[in-house]
Amino acid sequence: MKSKFLISSILLILCIITFAFVFTKAQEQKLKKQQIKEKEEHLKILKEKYKPYVKTKDKVKLYKKEKDNYKEKGSIETSWELLLKQDFIYDENTLYFPLEEIPYYISYQDIEPIETLTATSRHYKNYIPFDYNIVTENKTIFYDNDQVVLEINEGVNLPLIVNEDDYYYVEYANRLLGIKKEEAKQVEHHNSDLEKAKEIATLNYHFFYNDTSEACNQSICIHTDLFKAHLDYLKNNHFYDMKMRDMELFVEGKINLPKKSVLITIDDGWLSDLGRQILTEYKMHATMFLITLTYEREWFENDYIEVHSHSDNLHYTGECPGGQGGPIRCLPREMILSDLATAREKLNQTTYFCYPFYEYNQYAVDLLKEAGFTMAFIGGGRKVKVGDNKMLLPRYAIQGYTSVNTLANMVN
Repeated sequence: MKSKFLISSILLILCIITFAFVFTKAQEQKLKKQQIKEKEEHLKILKEKYKPYVKTKDKVKLYKKEKDNYKEKGSIETSWELLLKQDFIYDENTLYFPLEEIPYYISYQDIEPIETLTATSRHYKNYIPFDYNIVTENKTIFYDNDQVVLEINEGVNLPLIVNEDDYYYVEYANRLLGIKKEEAKQVEHHNSDLEKAKEIATLNYHFFYNDTSEACNQSICIHTDLFKAHLDYLKNNHFYDMKMRDMELFVEGKINLPKKSVLITIDDGWLSDLGRQILTEYKMHATMFLITLTYEREWFENDYIEVHSHSDNLHYTGECPGGQGGPIRCLPREMILSDLATAREKLNQTTYFCYPFYEYNQYAVDLLKEAGFTMAFIGGGRKVKVGDNKMLLPRYAIQGYTSVNTLANMVN
């Protein structure tokens, strides 16, 4: 009896052990399949996420790889577009992707792929850095339009590109970003051997015609073939075609520009569209100073043509004593301020102006400042220098007979 019970007990134990073994193996197989499935799903997600261009979902963390660990090193703002390294090989254990433009990683969960990067201005790449670097120590906060956009818990040592009133601007993450002056220091550092401009020519065109267009008999009318020859000279000799903001920063001594720099302007709007078309074809930047009573900003503005103010209705003769009698020199204060406000409203609140007929007096200058303008142009036939009066910047008046050689003498 005892032996039968013992045998039964042994058989039961063997059955339990066998069942447990089979069950455990089944569970292991199930877990293994689950792990394989999870890894496959993870790799699928990584494949979907690991695109050349991505953007952050929210304000997210930045990480730095130290040995086999990823340590938090900062943060970056919502909807920040980034370029991922394309030679990175990920696997089923990957949780972070390396960034191309800064030495950090970002969690795959914090990004979403985008088709391409939004076009942003890289205009600052034409500037020559100062012979100073901007140095921070244990923490660096980067600003854009006074807003914090990126923070890293490390110091930087970067060339100074724009020296604004409250910020040092440097290139970081392939963008021009500001560092508050009280949060950094300048250190002398030789950054470029390029020759810097000490003075820059501003060219002033008016009217354009060709063999089939409306006749133009004024001396300031220029044939499109000659205008193209001017642009060919500038382009072939590698002149930097400035924007208006470049000129303001240059006069204030806040940037360095290449010695071969030039600012192209066109006044009025009448018979100007041929010039606009040619500049756009050449992909060269210029400013149209428009009389806004007659011409619409949208008729001229594009990726290459800025539009600024030539007044709304102050471009007529015989109003004031002397010269051509431009009214900005003597009309009642409220009339002039009203005109300037109207022009600014029509031109996206521009702060740049050129005086009709090159005529001005201190009264006109004071009213321009009161109206919110920060920079204005006259004639004068000389180059602009650092420190010039920003409300009286000189230009070269281009005539219909201005040869390429004459132009070369102006700009060189």
